Amino acid sequence: MWRWTGGIVASLLLLAVAAAFWLVATTGGTRWLLARVSPMLPPALQIAEVDGTLLRGVDFRAVSWTDENVRVSVDQLDTQVDLWPLLGRQVRIRNLDLRNVDVAVSEGPPGDTDSGDFSLDLPITLRIDTASIRKIHIVTGDSEFDIEEAWLAAQLSGSALQIDRLEIKSTLADISLSGNAALTGDYPASATAAWELRLQDRPPMSGILQLSGNASRYVIEHDLDAPYEIATRGTLALVNDNVVVDFDNTWQLVHVEAGDDRAIDIMDGALRITGTAAALAFDGNTTILSGDIPAVAVTTRGTREASRISFEAVSISNEWGQLLANGEAVLSP
Repeated sequence: MWRWTGGIVASLLLLAVAAAFWLVATTGGTRWLLARVSPMLPPALQIAEVDGTLLRGVDFRAVSWTDENVRVSVDQLDTQVDLWPLLGRQVRIRNLDLRNVDVAVSEGPPGDTDSGDFSLDLPITLRIDTASIRKIHIVTGDSEFDIEEAWLAAQLSGSALQIDRLEIKSTLADISLSGNAALTGDYPASATAAWELRLQDRPPMSGILQLSGNASRYVIEHDLDAPYEIATRGTLALVNDNVVVDFDNTWQLVHVEAGDDRAIDIMDGALRITGTAAALAFDGNTTILSGDIPAVAVTTRGTREASRISFEAVSISNEWGQLLANGEAVLSP
């Protein structure tokens, strides 16, 4: 009888192994799992076709997400996931490849956005060794732009985010970023980013940004290196849903071609900017050289609220004389 019972147990084990192999190593098993899981997925998510295996990699075709705020469609999504780390509550994605992505973001009415504090704390560790996206078209409101390629290598464990590599390349701009942050509490973070912006009929702009601290006080260091060299040092804080800044900007020489073989050199300058986006205060000074005109010293102090700039004090002077003024200016929409 023991021999008969052992035979049944062995057969059941063999059947379980065969079933597990069929699930993870065959396309049929992958499709069966997707069919079982589909009813538990959000209705906004649709997957038209799936190929491949969990063991070697799964390829999804025509993946889409549609809700009130955003529509996303992906022609092709290929994944390779390590299965063993799942036993330790870790999801390790060795490779994630997306191609031909379309994103349309709807603009909601004012006040429609939830102003509650964002917080994320996953009960697992998610690791992406390599992710790449090719051909992204994004439409938001009246604006649209294309991203040629993007790469990501990152890990999210609980609320701790570590970005080893984030690169975005487009015809308009390139960005390369690395750093870490906590997606809860006061959002402590440390990051370094290099960027380049290419606007039509304008010289390319580029710089390096460093950020450290938390939401009560992020320390900012930014060095613009093209087309001019301008150093920015200061702080940024989130206070009552407002972004409060205190930036000191300094430069030794800003050379501006004015046309007709004329040029303007803006030298030894400093500009401090404080306040919020809705109400900024500024205080600056510099020296301007142009042609045969004696060096002009310029100092100014004032505020900006919405489209109105109030100059509390302006001084323009050189060896010919001095002009003192104050007043207001309105920026055209």
